[in-house]
Amino acid sequence: MNRQRFLVLHVIGGVILSILLFGFFRVPPISPLTANLISNPQSQQTSTKLPSPPQLSSQTGLTDPQELEAFLDQFFAEQMPAQHIPGAVFVLVKDGKLFFSKGYGYADLEKQIPVIPEKTVFRVGSISKVLTATAVMQLVEKGKLNLTENINHYLQHFHLKNNYSQPVTTTNLLTHTSGIDESFIGIAARHKTEIQPLENYLAKHLPPRSLPPAKVLRYSNHGFALAGYLVEVISHIPFAEYIDKNILQPLGMKHSSFLLEPKLIFDMAVGYQYKRDRYQQLPIVYTNDIPSGAFNTTAIDMAHFAIAHLQNGRYGNERILQENTVQEMHQQHFTHHPQLPGQTYGFCERFENGLRALEHDGHIAGFKSRLFLLPKQKIGFFSSYNNNEGTFHNELISQFLDHYYPESENVDFQEILDLKIDREKEKEREFYSFSLVGKPLISHSQNKSHSFTGNYRYIRYPHRSIEKLTVLLPDSPLSTSEFKVTTKIDGTLVLGKSHLVEVEPMLFKQFEGSPVTFQGITFPNVAFRENDRGQITHLFMGKYAFEKLAWYETKSVQLSLLGFCIIVFLIPGSAWFVKIFKKSCDQQLLRCLFTLAIDSNSITHFWIALANLVCGLNLVFIISFILMLTVMDLSQFVYGMPRIVMGLLWIPLLSASLTMGLPIFAVLVWRYQYWSVFARLCYSLITLAAWGFMGFLNYWNILGFRF
Repeated sequence: MNRQRFLVLHVIGGVILSILLFGFFRVPPISPLTANLISNPQSQQTSTKLPSPPQLSSQTGLTDPQELEAFLDQFFAEQMPAQHIPGAVFVLVKDGKLFFSKGYGYADLEKQIPVIPEKTVFRVGSISKVLTATAVMQLVEKGKLNLTENINHYLQHFHLKNNYSQPVTTTNLLTHTSGIDESFIGIAARHKTEIQPLENYLAKHLPPRSLPPAKVLRYSNHGFALAGYLVEVISHIPFAEYIDKNILQPLGMKHSSFLLEPKLIFDMAVGYQYKRDRYQQLPIVYTNDIPSGAFNTTAIDMAHFAIAHLQNGRYGNERILQENTVQEMHQQHFTHHPQLPGQTYGFCERFENGLRALEHDGHIAGFKSRLFLLPKQKIGFFSSYNNNEGTFHNELISQFLDHYYPESENVDFQEILDLKIDREKEKEREFYSFSLVGKPLISHSQNKSHSFTGNYRYIRYPHRSIEKLTVLLPDSPLSTSEFKVTTKIDGTLVLGKSHLVEVEPMLFKQFEGSPVTFQGITFPNVAFRENDRGQITHLFMGKYAFEKLAWYETKSVQLSLLGFCIIVFLIPGSAWFVKIFKKSCDQQLLRCLFTLAIDSNSITHFWIALANLVCGLNLVFIISFILMLTVMDLSQFVYGMPRIVMGLLWIPLLSASLTMGLPIFAVLVWRYQYWSVFARLCYSLITLAAWGFMGFLNYWNILGFRF
């Protein structure tokens, strides 16, 4: 019996040993992604979906227009009331044909005019840029425009200042990498008759370059306006006329134009904003940067345009671009990191559910739109609605793809593998070690992980003009665009509620918590960039770039500095208040508060008067500026700088000139020991605050006339 038992145990032990040896020599190491799922099974639900191998399915994609209508009816019925959308339109094309179109709600609430896909005109904002890029590629195709040539070689009446060694090319314009600064003052006109010719507008309002080209993707309206101007210069035809002749007419887009013609205005949907529990009608905004955002169209016309791009430039018997030109246009031409979506000529890349999509959104007062293409599937749709806000289109795309192209039925898996660099083996070999339970250990870069920590600001804000101040304004979209990155002891990063682990150099993936959200889009994967000295300079979420801030540039520090200055500037006024209303007050208190009333010396009398004047001017400017921003509608700045603001800007210039003398007098009062020690400290404090305030004004481009 014992012998049999021994034999059984011997056999079992041999089997186990064989399995262990086989596993040791043959089983590959656990990959970071697999280990992460072992330790964090729910991360699969919260992170960006990675491509999965295709599985067989009885139904994949769109097959039935009626089923699509049922899906859309439910979506629009839920989302329109929730996001206060008066009217919307949706059109989808497939395999070169119109597959489905439908209008929802009202184009005009007051008149109860319904949205009709064939008739209702929507303002599509920045979708205009796709048409501009198409026009540029037509000229490239004809050999009239070189994408890599310095654009100044084509400009005649003005030039873009070459303040960097590398010139700006048309490729830079089409990929938003020109480095041209952001600006919105004077970008629009109140009336159609006030619209400036494109050449005149750009010659006067084109912002300077604040970044070298081809380094960072920073969305630029003026960059695309300049691209449209190149079309005008090279073709010797006004831009809107060129588009009509070479794109709209061949595609049969009879209800579309870059110009607001009377027939279009008659059929145009009314733009609204939902404010104070009611819909408010917004006036028509006439933009001066026409190629960037002035296009007006119907859903059916946009279907024609989508078909042309999905059919490699062909619509019916007409062709607006050759096949190889469209393919070049749709290729990725810039990305912040090989593992992140990038920019084509005119389109933005989007990767979701393992599919590669090309898209562009549009936003203009009272309207939001989206053009979305799946080139491999020959499917595209256009949607627009007449409300100023909302995340409607991101919800629509996500639900549409989840419903018709779920990740498990991914038909584009091989394309994603071809487009993206496969570095899984590198990651397993070089970059990460995982414990048996899948918890990430210290990465190769933990010793420098602290370099990632800090505050990062969304790079799309005016760097060189007074509009930079919009970063601090609570009602500005830029006011919430600052992210803070911290480091945990194990070398992982924390960004918001997301915990990130480095999966390859400068690329981090969410493995715990919630994905980072920006502008209604989730980004579980983020990338960083370092300069030649090894210092981290940027954070990237898809196409969005964030610049790392110095400690003194953060909003908290800047607002604290402003608060400190205001308190100090109130010191002289407080002393006067005490003297007037507290006549029995001890004179020593007045000396401590430091005011002109306590000094009879004619020399120091002037020094004190100067400090009081500086404090008074600064307080007047701060109070007046805050009241102006509170009372004024900031959207009025798109029509030009208001005169009241230009008048106010003289105050800090006067104050700055007076502030120059304060340090000299501050040194003298200490050297000759005028007044009490506390009074001298007050004078020094006022001097420090005055210079700090000048630094604050200069940082935000308020010192002088910078617009």
